[in-house]
Amino acid sequence: MMKVIFLIVSLVLLSACQSSQVNLTHKLAEMSPPTSTNSMCQFNLTEFHNVASDETLGKVAATKVDLDVDKWAKMSLKRVDITPNDQTSRQMKVTLFKSYIHSVLTSMAANVVFKVEYRDNDQVDYQPAQYFRGKAVATNWSTGQGELFDTLNEAMDLAVAKISGRYRRLCLAGQ
Repeated sequence: MMKVIFLIVSLVLLSACQSSQVNLTHKLAEMSPPTSTNSMCQFNLTEFHNVASDETLGKVAATKVDLDVDKWAKMSLKRVDITPNDQTSRQMKVTLFKSYIHSVLTSMAANVVFKVEYRDNDQVDYQPAQYFRGKAVATNWSTGQGELFDTLNEAMDLAVAKISGRYRRLCLAGQ
C-alpha cells in the first residue's frame, strides 16, 4: 500500500514539472522604439548569417522559448539603419553567433552575441571582425511572456547599440 501511495505522489509531482512552450513573435523587436538618429550614417547589410544553434532560445523555468530569431535580429538591426541598402558605401557582414535565455531559481539571463565585419567602399578588404555582446539579467517572477520579451529585448538592444555606436563613430569621422 505504501508503494502505491508513493507512486501516485511521484506521478502527481512529475506531472507538475511538465514543460510548456512559449512561441514568441515579432513583438520582440517592436517593443523597443527605433534608435536611429542620423540618416547620414546608414549601413548596407550585405550578408546576415545565424550560426546560433536553432530557433529555440532555451528554457526559462520549465518553459521552452521559441522565436523566429532571424526576423528578430534583422528587425533590431534595422532600427539602427543596418539594412540591405545599395545607396550607401558602408558595408557590413553580420553574423548572429549566440542568442539564448536561461534561468536559475528566480533569475533569468539573456545573451546575444554578434560578429560584425565592416568596410567602406574605398577599402578592398573588410576590417577585422568585431564581436558585440548584449546581456540582461532579470528576476523571473512568473515566466510570463512580458518578462521574457523585456529580458530578450534588453540583451538585443544592448548588443545592437554597441554595434551602432562603434560604426556610427567611424561614419561620422569619415572612415
